[in-house]
Amino acid sequence: MAFRLVPIDNASASVTSTNINLDTAESAHSQQSVPYRSSSGVTHEPTISDAQRYSMSRGVSTVRELWTEWHVGLSNRPSIESLEKKYGRKWRLSSKESKFYSRRHCVIKYVRFLINQGSTVESALNIAEAEKGTRSIDAFSPST
Repeated sequence: MAFRLVPIDNASASVTSTNINLDTAESAHSQQSVPYRSSSGVTHEPTISDAQRYSMSRGVSTVRELWTEWHVGLSNRPSIESLEKKYGRKWRLSSKESKFYSRRHCVIKYVRFLINQGSTVESALNIAEAEKGTRSIDAFSPST
């Protein structure tokens, strides 16, 4: 899977294009399990019951929110990264959830590519959000 990037160089206002393979960009990113904090303030790893009940948020509308859900978790829920590390694909209980995950994963891989190219996380999130524009996360993903 590949994105076609058309970054704009603000200094010269020239447009260049680059093709990237997100599957290879992903392998350069090291993943860590990120524990989550319960409402009582206790930090813990997800349990199998968490995985059985988990579905990704349908309310995420920005690249930054998606990054947070992926790496930290939303609303005291486990991060997607920690679910993947602990359960693999088993936490995705339906084909609908798997497809939703795949669309979102493409966006995460793109942000990681930008980071691997030298951008800070903050800068990569801003670049991806600017490229997304007014489109939804799903419309921004190349898998749709």
